[in-house]
Amino acid sequence: MGLDLDEQAMRELANHRTGQALVVTVSYTRGHWGPTGMLTARWCRLGDAARDPGLVFQCVREGVPVYLHRRVAAYVRWHLVRLRAVTLAWWRFLVVERELEVWYNLMEWEHAHPGLSGRP
Repeated sequence: MGLDLDEQAMRELANHRTGQALVVTVSYTRGHWGPTGMLTARWCRLGDAARDPGLVFQCVREGVPVYLHRRVAAYVRWHLVRLRAVTLAWWRFLVVERELEVWYNLMEWEHAHPGLSGRP
């Protein structure tokens, strides 16, 4: 399947700074009922992304290298994950569309396919 970007997300990639990579990763935060996982899209220095053993190079879009967390990379091989651009006042950033739904689907898929999940 793959990683899909909407039209505004593609424009956001076209306006990137040189030496940056887009990283879609798994983040954990401390919630009211304990640690909560989520998927985040963020900018990172290209050298840092290339050296991170938890990230997998996915592709180059609009001249921007895209890296995925190994769990997300395994999931994306079988399912479509879409990124979209969001504007809040003067901030523009990328998010995983229907992130919560994708997160739960990722966890269910990993449970059903433990050999393919990308978990160590």
